[in-house]
Amino acid sequence: MEQYAWVIDVLLVLGMLGIGWCVSSEGLWGAALMFVNVMFAGLVAFDLYEPVAKFIDLNLGFMAAFADFVALVLLFAIAFTVIRIATDNLGPTMVRFPTWVYHIGRYGFAGATAWYLMGMILCILQTAPIHKQFLGYKWDTHAVWTAGVDRFWLGYVQTTTERVFDRSPPKMFDAKSKFIREYHDRRDFGDPDPDFAPKKAGGAAPQAGQPPAGGGAPAGAAAPAPGAPAPGRQPATVGGVVGVPGQ
Repeated sequence: MEQYAWVIDVLLVLGMLGIGWCVSSEGLWGAALMFVNVMFAGLVAFDLYEPVAKFIDLNLGFMAAFADFVALVLLFAIAFTVIRIATDNLGPTMVRFPTWVYHIGRYGFAGATAWYLMGMILCILQTAPIHKQFLGYKWDTHAVWTAGVDRFWLGYVQTTTERVFDRSPPKMFDAKSKFIREYHDRRDFGDPDPDFAPKKAGGAAPQAGQPPAGGGAPAGAAAPAPGAPAPGRQPATVGGVVGVPGQ
């Protein structure tokens, strides 16, 4: 899968372009509302998915492996629908802006919406029981050519939930920044991460023809014949005559 690492980057870029085109077509006012809707709905989903996932795990055992994924998708869909309906009713008409403000604003909000939405989708996919390197994704190389779009989304949620009200104790989301690595380890499909493979004890293996550290025959060499001196030992000398020990 490592040789296909570019696949996830290309798909994310195509997704951003598609989302950006759709959002920008709504104009500056519609793009601004869409940005707010996505950010708030995603914040609600990531802040509440853990208790919902536990409920699914306890009551729907056959969906235990998909509990986090289903909880995030459902919460985002519900929150986005409610917020979208509310904003459409509160602001049913478009606001007029100067032409240059209109175009800069709609493309700016469209780009921001596409960036954060694709980051959120990538984070949601990581909670599903799929391959560790799905579509060539590697958790430690920062998707979209080292840009780290998923980390942008997690950073937004983490910063926003750090302190909601000054009188309440902070309850930061993913305070130890272990979301990506934790779900990478949870996924059972795929080979273990080669960068974190356990090292074998005993040091490096000896090269062929070299004696090991503890003595004995060199690696790749044949064992000595019975009665012959072990490799590395000098034959004994008796009365000036070279002899073999034991003879």
